Amino acid sequence: MKRRNFIKNCLCLSGGGLCAYIAYKQKLIKFLNQIPKSQDNDFWNKEPFLQHAEVHLAEHCNLNCKYCCHFSCIAEKKLYDFEQYKKDMRQLAKVTKKRIRSFYFLGGEPLLHPQVNDFMDFTRKILPFTLLALVTNGVLLKQMPESFWKSMQKNEIYLFMSYYPIEVDYKYIDKKTKEYNILGFQIPEEENMIKYFSKSNLSQKGERDIEKAYMSCEAKAGCSNYVDGKLYPCHMPAYIHHLNKRFGTKFKVGETDYIDIYKTKNLAEILDFLANPMPFCRYCGQEFFNLVPWENSMEHTLDEWVIDC
Repeated sequence: MKRRNFIKNCLCLSGGGLCAYIAYKQKLIKFLNQIPKSQDNDFWNKEPFLQHAEVHLAEHCNLNCKYCCHFSCIAEKKLYDFEQYKKDMRQLAKVTKKRIRSFYFLGGEPLLHPQVNDFMDFTRKILPFTLLALVTNGVLLKQMPESFWKSMQKNEIYLFMSYYPIEVDYKYIDKKTKEYNILGFQIPEEENMIKYFSKSNLSQKGERDIEKAYMSCEAKAGCSNYVDGKLYPCHMPAYIHHLNKRFGTKFKVGETDYIDIYKTKNLAEILDFLANPMPFCRYCGQEFFNLVPWENSMEHTLDEWVIDC
């Protein structure tokens, strides 16, 4: 109950785009670490655990946000194959002993996947103690069948929303979440609307200090992306191929930029990997980020993500 009240009272992704999202997750992580043992069946206090992981059910999106740090606005249509997902998740659960504190269904837009219910049902079965959440822009929620809301309720999936300044029927969503006792949503106030995005300003030269980039990065607090059996420390190397394909850039992702869960022995190996910078950090560095006004646009240019194009 304490966890549910926290989500109900405190969640509103506010006007900073990625920075606001990361700030919320840091707040959630701090809260989760304070939950008394008795309220989590002592499960999280026995051994180390993976703080967070997230998965794209769909890599493409129904919005076209400029500067999207997941490159969803330029991604070709791709859905996570459910059978492959089950295989990948069984392996992740095996290696981590199901000790994953929070796990999010993301995108792109996750509601674009026609089997979203199956993903939620299966994930709850395999991760019984994990906080599960679906993160959406909300546009498609009014079209979702009753089976979706029932699955959210049954599997105790939190509904987290990115509050973009677009037309969304928040009153309808509020009604449905109350009807099914789904937490994580509240009707946003003006100050909660996303007004800015973080512009990544990647460098194609790849000459930045990886240690400095890693230490300044807020994403290291918990943005691990799970893609086809590979766990990436953040979204950048996981989805940079969309940028490469669209604009012909040559950002390289090597085998040391992720950890292959099928070749991993145990959770300790994963935690050690995530506690260190990856070679891809040479392109990045949060010190180079800057805030830009949020904008939904059908036209995209390389300079939305790259500083030396």
